[in-house]
Amino acid sequence: MVLIEGLNNKIKSIKRTAFGYSNFSNFKKRILVQAGILSISA
Repeated sequence: MVLIEGLNNKIKSIKRTAFGYSNFSNFKKRILVQAGILSISA
């Protein structure tokens, strides 16, 4: 339960800072990167 609450808090924080995203796909990718589920490879 605590893990879910922490993830929900991260998503809400990203929502506040991601106001200018033009599409949902970029927003979703940002959430996955912040949660450590998706990695950015150069």
